[in-house]
Amino acid sequence: MQVANVDSDNPPPCCIRDIIQNKRLQPHFQPIVSIRRRDVIGLEALARGIGEGGSLISPDTLFGLAAVLDTILDLDKLCSKTAAESFLRLHAANPKLILFLNFHPSTVVSDLKGCGELLDVVEHLNLNPHNIVIEILESHIDDIKALSRMVDSYKQHGFLVALDDIGCGHSNLDRIAFIKPDILKIDRSLVQNIHNEYHKQQIFKSLVMLSEKIGGWVIAEGIECQEEAIAVLELGADLLQGYYFARPHAIDAERDNGFQETINDTANKFKSHKLAKIKARKSKQEERLAIVDACLRELTTTKVEDFDRQLNEIIGHYPSVESIHILDETGIQVSDCICNLRHLQPQKTIIFPAPVKGTDHSLKEYYYLLLEAQFAYYTSELYVPRPSGDLCVTVSARFHDANNQLFILCVAMYADFALEI
Repeated sequence: MQVANVDSDNPPPCCIRDIIQNKRLQPHFQPIVSIRRRDVIGLEALARGIGEGGSLISPDTLFGLAAVLDTILDLDKLCSKTAAESFLRLHAANPKLILFLNFHPSTVVSDLKGCGELLDVVEHLNLNPHNIVIEILESHIDDIKALSRMVDSYKQHGFLVALDDIGCGHSNLDRIAFIKPDILKIDRSLVQNIHNEYHKQQIFKSLVMLSEKIGGWVIAEGIECQEEAIAVLELGADLLQGYYFARPHAIDAERDNGFQETINDTANKFKSHKLAKIKARKSKQEERLAIVDACLRELTTTKVEDFDRQLNEIIGHYPSVESIHILDETGIQVSDCICNLRHLQPQKTIIFPAPVKGTDHSLKEYYYLLLEAQFAYYTSELYVPRPSGDLCVTVSARFHDANNQLFILCVAMYADFALEI
């Protein structure tokens, strides 16, 4: 949920009654964009109160005032109605445009009439419920049955439902099973600086996979720079929203609001970024395979009893190698796991020690896929080895030792964070 900083004069609580009675609201909208389609897909409505002298009052302040006088439900309904009315002229210019409406949590448990009032507004304006997304911030709702009833009612009438602030500290992922949302809006706390943070990327990617499994879309909220936009696109986000594209503001259906230039620029940069990364990854893989080939040349003239000595010499020549070990043709480890001591974390090696001779690796992909698929080399997916905590890939290859016995060399190498993700 995006909330712009709006100056106000700290209005007294009583002014909220005047705002509601006289409908002193000004709807602002923030675009939700598709980079792949190079277009604005929807608009999130965020109401501003009109105070004395025409000053604008932020949504947080408005609902804070309404809470004092117990008028949240009336304010929430007015916000939705005003947003829908203003959206009508935008929808007329673009019938495919989608309106995203925020519902205050208290509305859920108080909405005894289901979606009747909003449905009346939508029908009166001749809007299609399919063009309306109800955003629910479920983390503040304790009554899961009331929430489910509300969601079912909206869905039955054709509205779309989004869960807001997914990934925020207080969000409950178990609610996804109850609500079955059409859209997951991933909170800005996960998106901020995501291009530099591996763990955020993996969480984001998991949420994208979850959304795909349940047939939903993912919207990345809080995009504030091009690097974040490119990162979430690469991780699978369907739609993007944030100050990078536009702050919430009054939108004129008759003129270009400047979104298209940013969208096109981001699309072009994303394409260039992907092409450059493919080229860089190819170069990096060639570098890795060159290291593996150099190791194999040493090992083909070495006997099994000398593997440990040879591996200790090899790892000293290659700072990019995290660890190295050898398996026999059945997947059993026949050498020590020789590690780069500069990167080991002693506190982790107690719980997660390096594998020792005799360890069975036969269910590891770098063993059975290498053999059964008859690859010359196998390169694993990215992972973080527990003893070192660094981002790595493992490259494996077959070789015959000095006695012509078949073995598998497994080399874990440090990955370039910016390149691999």
